[in-house]
Amino acid sequence: MTTSGSAGRWTPKRPPDARPPPRSSARATTSEPGVLQLRSHRSLPARQSSRHRRKPPTGAEMNLLIAALSLPMSLSPVAHDPGAGDSLTEALKAGRTYANLRYRIEHVDADGFAEDADAGTMRAVLGYESGAWKGLSGLVEFETVTPIGLEDYNSTVNGETDFPVVVDPEGVEVNQLYVDYALGEGFDLRLGRQELALDNQRFLGPVAWRQNHQSFDALTLRAPDLGGLDGTYAYIDQVHRIFGDENAVGDEHMSTHMLNVSRGFEGIGKATAYAYLLDFDDNVAQSTSTYGARFSGKRELDTLGLRYTLEYAAQEDAGDNPNEVDADYLLAEVGADFEGVAVTAGAEYLSGSGDPGDRFQTPLATLHAFNGFADLFLNTPDTGLEDHYLRVSGKLGAVKAALTYHVFDSDSGGIDYGDELDLTLGYKVDEQISVGFKFARFEADEAFADVTKGMVWVSVGLL
Repeated sequence: MTTSGSAGRWTPKRPPDARPPPRSSARATTSEPGVLQLRSHRSLPARQSSRHRRKPPTGAEMNLLIAALSLPMSLSPVAHDPGAGDSLTEALKAGRTYANLRYRIEHVDADGFAEDADAGTMRAVLGYESGAWKGLSGLVEFETVTPIGLEDYNSTVNGETDFPVVVDPEGVEVNQLYVDYALGEGFDLRLGRQELALDNQRFLGPVAWRQNHQSFDALTLRAPDLGGLDGTYAYIDQVHRIFGDENAVGDEHMSTHMLNVSRGFEGIGKATAYAYLLDFDDNVAQSTSTYGARFSGKRELDTLGLRYTLEYAAQEDAGDNPNEVDADYLLAEVGADFEGVAVTAGAEYLSGSGDPGDRFQTPLATLHAFNGFADLFLNTPDTGLEDHYLRVSGKLGAVKAALTYHVFDSDSGGIDYGDELDLTLGYKVDEQISVGFKFARFEADEAFADVTKGMVWVSVGLL
């Protein structure tokens, strides 16, 4: 399933619950209602040795890098407002501090486990964003995740393997720490640890649903209006995953290039082209090059709103990937909005030939937002995935509600994976407090086991 978003736009710097999402390469749009947050200190880790020496960039990577970095060369120096930002002290005083909390209880009943999982976790965030000084500004954000009340779950690092997995490990870290520089003419450069999102987060996102967000050590360049084009380039050196520092794949080094360029057409929609070149240092089976295009739009017809999205991408192995990858991605979605009710039908295909590793994968995505909230398809099976879904959403009084039905099949091998029903409810008490409920029921046919999940949370903005 898809979520709303726009390519190449900086995301606001606060999480979606109590602070705007971080400014990144696009607006983060898969936020969940109600989020509790606070992270504390984790230093930027030193570069660790790798089994693989850092390889020189390929021709395609060099072309992307040269194209991205040459964008601002012809721009005039940024103009500064003489009445603002002349003093570094004034810029620091003009900054803002923010803090928010999210407490969530998650229950998982999965066939194959003797015990159900029950996880009660508190996410807390404390951050500071400076004002601008001579075009420079910065942000630091600490995050902590703490089990409170219910600890019968496998966090992937706590050793509780008798229980189903709930990926909310205990931990304290620096979630974001970056410097922004306004280059002029709307061009912006960001360097440091940051949350990133592109388009609907199918390929790149912060996984805001989980208590430990995903962030990236990266350099990003934003070009908002280049001859009618909106462009974003990101070079990623390391990803800090939702699994936390104690997990072997919690922090992964890479040499990854992400280029996303879009153009809007008034009254029709937005066309986007992208190239995502992922090159992992150690987890080399996830090294791929992906090239794709997307078109998404909306038309108003009297009292009826029509929505449509079409996207295609081709993926091949890259770097030291030992597998031969020749995979495809296709998304087709249509929807109608009438008197506050939205109906959406869609099909998403991630190919898989059945050969080991020859499947379409998106390891840097906000994966929870796609293919069901039971999270059974975070990794694409070698036989691929076809997801046909129907969603109805709207408001029941003051409560936002969405009901989605999925049918999952393989791309090859003729396997019926099963079907899933998802329900979400969200209620905003005021500008600082929100609560939510989520339910997922997956009924397996072949190759999987039945799973039921229930989640309830409350989010409070403190500053």
